[in-house]
Amino acid sequence: MNYKNIIFENISKSEAQLQKLSLIGINYDKKLKKSLIEEYKNPTEISDKDIIQYENESNVLLPDEYKLFLLKTNGGSPSKNVYNLTSKKNFVIGHFFTLLSKVEMYTLRQNNNNDIRSFPNNFLAIADTVNGDYILLNIDNQSNDFGSVYLCSHEKNGATKKVSSTFESLLDKLYE
Repeated sequence: MNYKNIIFENISKSEAQLQKLSLIGINYDKKLKKSLIEEYKNPTEISDKDIIQYENESNVLLPDEYKLFLLKTNGGSPSKNVYNLTSKKNFVIGHFFTLLSKVEMYTLRQNNNNDIRSFPNNFLAIADTVNGDYILLNIDNQSNDFGSVYLCSHEKNGATKKVSSTFESLLDKLYE
């Protein structure tokens, strides 16, 4: 799926892709393999109804621009995935989480589970980086910062740093 000049590859794998990964030492357990293949063969599509249901069940309000992104892509691995924090430091996005998917480990629900959550309240993990950090969206609709995007560092005990004032501007600044 192409969105804002970025190609978002579905979070799935074909049997051939899994075999190629296996040849270089990347292996998945049987359950994950099965869900990756199922998602590849029959990608999950979402609707406005699914977003409303998620918001109601999770007691959150998502910014409109993020809702549009989910409707168009349902998350995925971006072709442009590097973001400069400073001239000497950047981060690389691994995956934008899906709203719904057969591959549960990449869903918003799974990555915002209160049992494993290690970031402040009023934030929603919307993506991960290749080094294990989270990209967070401010979902406090009473805040002037609603919809801003933060990097949450696992190495700094969940410390957050604002990286973008909107989700759209985060996407606009990604490059290869």
